[in-house]
Amino acid sequence: MKSAAVTALLAEGGGRALDLLLPPRCLSCGSIVARAQGLCSDCWKALHLLGEPQCDRCGLPFEYEQIAHMLCGACLKDPPSWTRARAALAYDDGSKPMILRFKHADYTQAAATFAIWMQRAAGPLLEEADIIVPVPLHRWRLFQRRYNQAALLSQALARGAPGRMVPDLLLRQRSTPSQGRLTSRQRQRNVSGAFVVPPRWQPS
Repeated sequence: MKSAAVTALLAEGGGRALDLLLPPRCLSCGSIVARAQGLCSDCWKALHLLGEPQCDRCGLPFEYEQIAHMLCGACLKDPPSWTRARAALAYDDGSKPMILRFKHADYTQAAATFAIWMQRAAGPLLEEADIIVPVPLHRWRLFQRRYNQAALLSQALARGAPGRMVPDLLLRQRSTPSQGRLTSRQRQRNVSGAFVVPPRWQPS
């Protein structure tokens, strides 16, 4: 038997043994599931994956099919400074437990699954991206949390994208309060001036 086949069989056997000792858990509710980094049927049904039809700029879902490159009312009234944005999931009762576990409870194994959903949502945007840059944490927040969830997502996302990840392109130069309960306008004011491009990445 060829060595590659032997290696594959050993890996498969090791995976099954690990599943017996530590059964894979649902990323959201923690119940036992058949596949690692997956969801149980109830939690999967509760998710609202976002996609077409949607606003060409902000990605807000439309209820009905629209003409190509259609913008939502908010983007027409007050166009954002950025060109296009996409979200993989609606942040609601179905996705909130899973996201909070990933963000605050060391459930870092969810990054691979989240990256797959993000690739689906981003579509051509990801193919056109030259670089992938995570939002940095302030050093004290990073010390408390021990990891930057945005960096984990960027790393997983970059594995299936042509663009390379540049983890230090942005630097958070001041700490900011949590944005969990802030409105969109308050969030903009909260992070205003918080990020800078380090000298090594600035054009000479």
